[in-house]
Amino acid sequence: MASGGTEDAARWLRRVDELALLEDGEGDPRELLEEEIGLLRLVHSEDVETDFLRRLWEASGSWEALRQKEATLRALANEHAAAAHWVRGKQAGASDSEPVLNWELLRPVYVPELPTEVATAVMNKLKQQDTESLKEDETTSVNDAEKYVLEKDDNGGVNLFLDPNNNLLTMTQQESGTGLAPVTATSPADIQCASALYKVCCNKSICEHPRSLCWHCWRQQETQETHLQEFRDLLSYARTVAETAAPLQRAAETALRWPFLEDIASATVTRLEKLPAGTGVLVLGGVGVTAIRAAKECAAKVWIWEPQRFLATTARAVVAANGTGNGSVEVIQGDLAALEASLGSRLGDIALIAVEGLEMDGLLGFGALKQLRAAQALLRRSVKQPSTQLQVLPTSLSISVRLADARVTKVSEFDFSAFARVSKAFAPFLSAVATNATSAVPVALTDEVEAFQIQLEAWEDVSSTSAGRAWDWPDDEIEKRILRLPSIAGIAAGSMASSVLVGFNGSFGDDSKRWGESIFYVPPIATPADGAVLRCFRNSAKIWFEVGSEPTTGEAGGLTQACGQMPLHGPPFGHAFLQEWYLDMYRDVDRNDFYEEGLRRWVKKHRKEKGVSETCGRVMDIGSGTGLLLFFALRAGAAQSVGVEVAPNLKRMSEALYQANMRAGNIPKDVDFKVIHNDALRLNLPEEERPDCLVTEMMDGSGLGENMVHVILHAKAKLLASGAETQIVPRRLVIKGALLHIRLPCIGGVDLSPFEAFWGPTRALGCEGEFANVDLDNPEAGACDVVSEVVQVWDVDFAQSAEGIAEALRSRMVDFPLTAQQQGQPLTVNAVAWWFEAHLDDAEDGDEPPPVLTNVPKFLRKGNTGGGTHWHQAVSVLGPFERKSGETLSIKAHTDGKKITWTSKDEIAFTDAVKTTDELREAWLDAARKGEEQAQRTVWQRQRLAEDVSDAPRIAALQAAAMHVGTQPGLFGVFGGASVASHILKEWFGAGCSAGF
Repeated sequence: MASGGTEDAARWLRRVDELALLEDGEGDPRELLEEEIGLLRLVHSEDVETDFLRRLWEASGSWEALRQKEATLRALANEHAAAAHWVRGKQAGASDSEPVLNWELLRPVYVPELPTEVATAVMNKLKQQDTESLKEDETTSVNDAEKYVLEKDDNGGVNLFLDPNNNLLTMTQQESGTGLAPVTATSPADIQCASALYKVCCNKSICEHPRSLCWHCWRQQETQETHLQEFRDLLSYARTVAETAAPLQRAAETALRWPFLEDIASATVTRLEKLPAGTGVLVLGGVGVTAIRAAKECAAKVWIWEPQRFLATTARAVVAANGTGNGSVEVIQGDLAALEASLGSRLGDIALIAVEGLEMDGLLGFGALKQLRAAQALLRRSVKQPSTQLQVLPTSLSISVRLADARVTKVSEFDFSAFARVSKAFAPFLSAVATNATSAVPVALTDEVEAFQIQLEAWEDVSSTSAGRAWDWPDDEIEKRILRLPSIAGIAAGSMASSVLVGFNGSFGDDSKRWGESIFYVPPIATPADGAVLRCFRNSAKIWFEVGSEPTTGEAGGLTQACGQMPLHGPPFGHAFLQEWYLDMYRDVDRNDFYEEGLRRWVKKHRKEKGVSETCGRVMDIGSGTGLLLFFALRAGAAQSVGVEVAPNLKRMSEALYQANMRAGNIPKDVDFKVIHNDALRLNLPEEERPDCLVTEMMDGSGLGENMVHVILHAKAKLLASGAETQIVPRRLVIKGALLHIRLPCIGGVDLSPFEAFWGPTRALGCEGEFANVDLDNPEAGACDVVSEVVQVWDVDFAQSAEGIAEALRSRMVDFPLTAQQQGQPLTVNAVAWWFEAHLDDAEDGDEPPPVLTNVPKFLRKGNTGGGTHWHQAVSVLGPFERKSGETLSIKAHTDGKKITWTSKDEIAFTDAVKTTDELREAWLDAARKGEEQAQRTVWQRQRLAEDVSDAPRIAALQAAAMHVGTQPGLFGVFGGASVASHILKEWFGAGCSAGF
């Protein structure tokens, strides 16, 4: 079926209805599945025609009706996928080589309005049911552990303790009486959370279908299980992720010297100077800057309330490192009950609350606003003091918005608009605007307008319903605003905004501060002169946005609501976007120019060898992605370009881009192009299909980490044409490095070194082959000194034999001459940084010297010339070693062609700070490993078992639940910012998500 106009749209809808009317068991499930995947492909494809989508929308009657049709089609496909796999397995003569079913198009979809739908589902669930007394029909099938949590009944010999995730565990007597059986329960809120996860997946078309297409409804009816263990496991796993991922984000904020941290500390000191000595201060979250300064400079009595275990442990280490562990600063770990129990009669001593626990990316993701409202309610309830006596800093928060274009529609003069239609359109969370050399510089298209003003000091913001709840219960309210954003003068007609730039501002009373800007990607929307419409939402843990059509006007003349609008930017049913580096790679001019020049030189040489002037030669790109290097080869004059790509969505995207550039005349017409969907290391080509040249860009920041060496060796043996084994771009790779003293900076004079346990550059162990990607030209490098000369480590020529390449990469001792401003001065070495230089073939007579592509930091380049690349530098931990300038430190470098390890027999300088950091790191790693093991035993195991038996509906249900938790983590008790949400999503959507799918 072609994706064209009205007739095609009508046929699509009619066929979906016909498939939905089939009786259970009717038809061949394999044939039906193939047809259903084809129909799904028409609305999910990267190159779907906008006109087809418009006609489909119109024929459906509404965007919501079309979504229901798609959901029905996907549910049918999942049912037939399970049946098709079972039939194939039972059928005699079924081939083992038959391809495994690809689940890609059967996965749940992400639509721009999903964050609102998840939040609404949770909110409605809370409003339907009193949170302090569950309905009788929802407690009939609970186990003993749940009964204890819900009824506070500890009879029956139930032994209670907390697991590493702070979840309540019980050990109940087994029926046989031979021992104790563990049963897991979390909190009463989880029943609401699980119920909301069911409801957001449900819609009328599948829940009421005669064939029971809704997996949730079917499962509840068939098993009588009200609360599914899969979702409980998912929530437990997600909270474990938050416990271990949240400190990483705090460490990153410290490295970047986020100005808010010093601003709130300074404002707190200024406010305390006007209050009596010994005033009580409650600091909510953060990294400890406010608490330390308040205690040291104002003699205040300070309590830090940090609900998360690792952040609380690190806060105690910061307190000790700054000499305030004498009782002037105490850390309270746990929920609101823990806060109340710890403070007791001292609640009345608190006169100031400092909210340090905001986050740099999305402001609210660590739950600091929930903490504040809970603390305010507790103090009002316990102390009965007038609200005017309790001061809060910041006094208010302001969130402003403007629309901007952050798309990449052209790359090296190739049309990449097909990629721009889907890339970054489905990111469900805010992320800080990056400042690296190749990062997006969004072009602002509208004026900046305030979206939300949050008065932190105001008591009236504490609702009567939420005041009595534990602080980590889900929200029951969403604040929504609809704005019209006027276009900036001079913006070209037809400009499209693809992102919302979100400014974070705040006030400490009289003065206002700006604390950064984040970006939220949206489906591209036109920005007419009279203003574009933006719907803004927030709850206590998240800020999100939707673009829409014209709003209606209320009685007062204001904008009150907006009509639903289908996103006509491209595939409207996208999967969550996870990888961000593609856009940076496309903006990497040095990288693009290097590869195009290398391919131009190779084609020129190949023509000379063949004695021809027309197109000639076959070029293969392994890891071809969206096909840019293949396009370079064709534009340079190659007759054929062949890609090898393991991700099916990228294969499709490269084909769509090729067709678009052929139509635009950017690629010669007398050429051949194809992409092989396969793992290159499993590929073996017959001689007649082998390429004359291999081009690959499988370098990471370390040079070798994407398995480049092994891929090239395999290509030389199994893929390249006879006699072409030396025709490789790049031909030569050099690894260079230097020693560093890298550390987290002090902020406001406060030593924050304990957070180095969670910071990439001081956490990646060089002796185990770990490394962190760090842009040493960027503030993310923290406080960093280069303390040695730059030294060459390896130089490998890929034209050599396998033996020659192995010899070039042999282990070796690398001598680093140490340097400092003054000869003989002591210095610390605690890390090694390294990078690559990629060289083309040697220049021929009369040619200019070939370019060199390198990710060396700009400040180490001769003359400080050359632009930064999208590759950062690799940094690993060493030592630490105490040395003097002028000495030489020898480090052993070893590689297996992919991983690089660094070791030394020199004595390590163990200080108290190093020991503290190591202990924190080891405890963190142990918890992360245990969390991973628990996930493998529970939620991942269930997913893999479902995959083994081709239980497609169950897999889709688990994926949908993970996506909903990742979309609104704070509603499910998962706090820690965008990094936590991204980690959760990657576990279920990591494969095939490079371009928005």
